[in-house]
Amino acid sequence: MKVKFVDSALRSLKPHRVKYDVHDPEGDPLALRVSSDGRKTWMACYTSPTGAMQFRPIGKYPMMSIAEAREKARSEVGDPDPAE
Repeated sequence: MKVKFVDSALRSLKPHRVKYDVHDPEGDPLALRVSSDGRKTWMACYTSPTGAMQFRPIGKYPMMSIAEAREKARSEVGDPDPAE
């Protein structure tokens, strides 16, 4: 699922029976994982050498802002190349 990362949209995300990830349509290596108990965790996204999508937790929402999460995700996995 893709959702524009603004506070109002992220705060309105509701838990489901299983965890799910919301990806940033801006192309950043960033996702927000919503757990079944309602916790929201920022995840840095990257592709492993085998080609599998991997996620690394980098902070909790809303304690870490969207801007802080973007910056941390970029520093952890690199800034995606828009030309690719």
